[in-house]
Amino acid sequence: MSLDIYELMQNPALGTCCISKFIESYSSIKGRGPKLPLTMVVLPIVFHRQSVDILQRRALSGGLLNAKVQNPTLGAGLQERMVEMTDQTLKSVSMGLTLGLFGYNPVTCDLIALRAKIEGPKFPAAVRPLIWTADRLGRWMAEMQIPTFCSHLNITF
Repeated sequence: MSLDIYELMQNPALGTCCISKFIESYSSIKGRGPKLPLTMVVLPIVFHRQSVDILQRRALSGGLLNAKVQNPTLGAGLQERMVEMTDQTLKSVSMGLTLGLFGYNPVTCDLIALRAKIEGPKFPAAVRPLIWTADRLGRWMAEMQIPTFCSHLNITF
């Protein structure tokens, strides 16, 4: 079965899996989950073929900076895609909370990884790069200061 980009973008369950992987990776590095606004960057990147092609196989440490150096236009249009995909991101977050893939801590306002890990190899080959990219985004965001991460991708929250 082959999925085209339109089918992927219309699939909130896939978006939920990507956000869950992002939360899981972020939490494994930071020791706590990300705030909700930080998830807004995930779907606009993982549902963008050029971004996935650039980021999916980058090193877990320092990969974002290297990608930006080699591809200076990496963040072009990302801010606009974040705005356009806000509703889709929120639907995917809502689905993840409802399904118990991740939770929300009202005291710290963090999203929390709850369930078993989302494993890329268990997905169809067309979807694995999206999961891998979400994993890298979570790690990179957790390893650097948020303003630095945003600077690399030309975005603001």
